[in-house]
Amino acid sequence: MIKQLLFLILSAAMGFGLNAQSTALSVNFETQGSGYTPSSTIGSGWVDLFNRTNYDMAVVNNENGFYWGIEDVSGTYSLSLDQIYVADATSFILSLDWLTHHSNDWDGGTYMRIYYIENSGSDQNLLWVENVPNAGSTTNEPAAVDLDFDGNGECLNSLPARSTSSNGCNIGTGRNHFESYNTSSIPLSPGTTTLDIRIDFNNFNQNDIGMYIDNITIDTVGSSASSTPTITSNPSSLSGLDYVENAGPSSSISVTLDGSDLTANITGSGALSFEFSSDNLTWGAFPSTDVSSASQQVYVRLAGGLGEGVYSETLTLSSTGASDVTVSLSGEVESPPCVQSLQTLPYSGISGSASFTHDTNITPVLAPAE
Repeated sequence: MIKQLLFLILSAAMGFGLNAQSTALSVNFETQGSGYTPSSTIGSGWVDLFNRTNYDMAVVNNENGFYWGIEDVSGTYSLSLDQIYVADATSFILSLDWLTHHSNDWDGGTYMRIYYIENSGSDQNLLWVENVPNAGSTTNEPAAVDLDFDGNGECLNSLPARSTSSNGCNIGTGRNHFESYNTSSIPLSPGTTTLDIRIDFNNFNQNDIGMYIDNITIDTVGSSASSTPTITSNPSSLSGLDYVENAGPSSSISVTLDGSDLTANITGSGALSFEFSSDNLTWGAFPSTDVSSASQQVYVRLAGGLGEGVYSETLTLSSTGASDVTVSLSGEVESPPCVQSLQTLPYSGISGSASFTHDTNITPVLAPAE
């Protein structure tokens, strides 16, 4: 099994449109946690585990680097793939490499089931692997794809196995290595912007009941599947938001927000010492900003009531599917200046008053002794 990241750009004329296919997510387990999150991990090697492993299995000649394994562990475990942005896609295809531990050791209730979730909604069936019943028996049977999601695998779609024997469903010979499998194109519901995929494993609780997977790839298909939502901010930093202590807030400065291929408003977080407004009149937290039809201005000022000091903070701009953009904000609350005052001379025999001006540039001089 050669590790590779496939980026396919396939175009085909369909009516008057053009569809493109591109890789949205690829998980090969070479880097721990890259592209996936397990419900938990246990064990190592190739038995008694639910974990990534690079164990060199005897007989198998095409494992290369790390892969994910589950064998002889009780309970239900899951792998959740990173959320995928699919606003411009009309469908998707899942592909992976897989291998079972032994060809006739899966019991009833042993399964791998893959679900997909649109817009954080409910689970939808994507790909199930169950055992193949043999004359009513559901114990110690081969594993196969369950195309109709009825809880029973179909022998025609049996999985490869590291060690093989015949038990009703004969998986054939020479299939003791990883094999690749891909689903048909799965249509996405209109308005779908995010896609989550979860892989559940259940009842792998006996010796030799095991499964190993690798090179999980999600390809999206659509008229512009490769487009990426982006946020822009001009300028990327604001300074000079200053005021004298007890005389806040500062004057305001505007920042212009824009974006492309966005499916949600721009929101802001952080910069708690600053206030924001969409109209330069009403102030508060960062306003949810729609730039779908035109760029928009958001006004910024240093909040009143702050103590003396320099305030340098970061505003983080976010929108669904887009990389965050940061804007640096800086302002200062200055100490109030000294105030001139009129003082009455305290010496007897001398009347009148004098005005003193504070000047920090004058060197103090001691008065002569009387």
